Amino acid sequence: MYIPSEPVKTPDLSVENKCPLYLTREAQWKVMRDCIEGSDAVKAAGPEYLPKAPGKSKIETERRYAAFLKRAVYVNFTGQALDIMHGMIFRRSPAIQAPDNFIDSGALGNIDNRGNGLYQFLSDSVRDVMATGFGGILLDMPAAPEGLTVEEAEKMGIRPHLKYYKAEDIDFWRFDNFNGVERLSLVKLKERVDRGSMFVHSYETRYRVLAINEKGEYYQTVYDPVKDANGKVVEYTETVIPITVNGNPIEYIPFVMLPFGEPEQPPLYNLAVLNIAHYQSTADFKNGVHISTLGTGWITGHEAKEDEEHKEQNESITLGDDAFLMIPEPEAKVGKIEFAGEGLAHSEKDIDKIESQMAGLFLKDIAPDKKTSETAESAYVHRAGENARLATLARNISVKVTQILQWFMEWKGYEGNISLQLNYDYETMSLDPNIINSIANISGQGKFPLYSVFWILQQQELVEPDMTYDDFIYLIDMEQLSGLTNKEIYDAFKSKRAQEHRAVKA
Repeated sequence: MYIPSEPVKTPDLSVENKCPLYLTREAQWKVMRDCIEGSDAVKAAGPEYLPKAPGKSKIETERRYAAFLKRAVYVNFTGQALDIMHGMIFRRSPAIQAPDNFIDSGALGNIDNRGNGLYQFLSDSVRDVMATGFGGILLDMPAAPEGLTVEEAEKMGIRPHLKYYKAEDIDFWRFDNFNGVERLSLVKLKERVDRGSMFVHSYETRYRVLAINEKGEYYQTVYDPVKDANGKVVEYTETVIPITVNGNPIEYIPFVMLPFGEPEQPPLYNLAVLNIAHYQSTADFKNGVHISTLGTGWITGHEAKEDEEHKEQNESITLGDDAFLMIPEPEAKVGKIEFAGEGLAHSEKDIDKIESQMAGLFLKDIAPDKKTSETAESAYVHRAGENARLATLARNISVKVTQILQWFMEWKGYEGNISLQLNYDYETMSLDPNIINSIANISGQGKFPLYSVFWILQQQELVEPDMTYDDFIYLIDMEQLSGLTNKEIYDAFKSKRAQEHRAVKA
């Protein structure tokens, strides 16, 4: 239960400080966000990703750059790669093992107090983590008046829930040694709060600090900004929130950082850098095609008129118009430079080379290699390293989410253990039927464990994803020994599951 203290003002603005590692990764996160968002975001950044070429004047430079930017094409390889990675992890639903009474309670159906079930919450959170290589989940609970029962609190929506924080909103943290174990001792989270009215949004940033006090107990402090007449933050109000769960303080911060302890380079960052290089090369190529198609006009023996106000040459001559050009000087000559040579061929080769590099960094699905073809076996080897890295990420996230779900279940008042495992089998190559038959024959001779057969079938998605090994051997024994019909065996299997379910509830 939360018992907020009275807010107090502090002129200390050090709460705005950020970790050095945060500052190191912040620029990488922006590149990732822009590349994943797509063409509009990349082009809106202007010279940050597409440098300006020098011009004779500011007006001419801006005019030419606007046309250059408009012709540029950004192909969102990074976003496609992220979608593929996300799809590989969630090709199968996360495997959850937990007490039946907890599962049946529906606690995982609205896990974030926003109507999202665990699957949707995880899907959204993991996708964001893969984008930046960093994120976090907080187990939290709204403030509750004194004396409420659990049932009354539930009806009021006062229940434990999970909240995801993206990389940019986790800007300070600290680890300390607790009885020989290094644990999270402080983390600062940035939150956007809408202070507007019904039809007006007015956002401001506040900070939520999670920490352990001198007694070793977890508490929160919320820092709300106080602004002067010009809208500048001059101080913060501090609201300290001691926290108890089921009437007792807790001695840990219920927050996990994903997928590792601290932010690392985003998994797709190198691909994003190449994606920007591809964008720049494509822009140069498109601009080159435009210039070489129209050609460049030239005039000798004629002096352009000068704009007296701006001191710039403002006389323009249009190429491709259906009107004759009238040049007053009899010695003036007019011509047009035509494109010749293989300049654009070099640009095309550069674009192909970058696409090949991107394919090498990630998957053949993104930019297929046009020069070679792979057999199924060589393609398997080619992908193995990438799959291993993705599997490591999935396993690490699974461990962290299991920890937060264990706390969640305890906060809800349930006993037992819970575990969650994201999919880390990304190979869709099927086993040859002859291999499966050989495995079955060897197992029948007692030379291959039946459990290993079950594991192989489960990995190949040849049995139901929620089937346990106990279910597997029960059905085998029933079919071989019972003498029952297929329907009778199926009915007996359903009855067995129902009895197990009632036993757990009891």
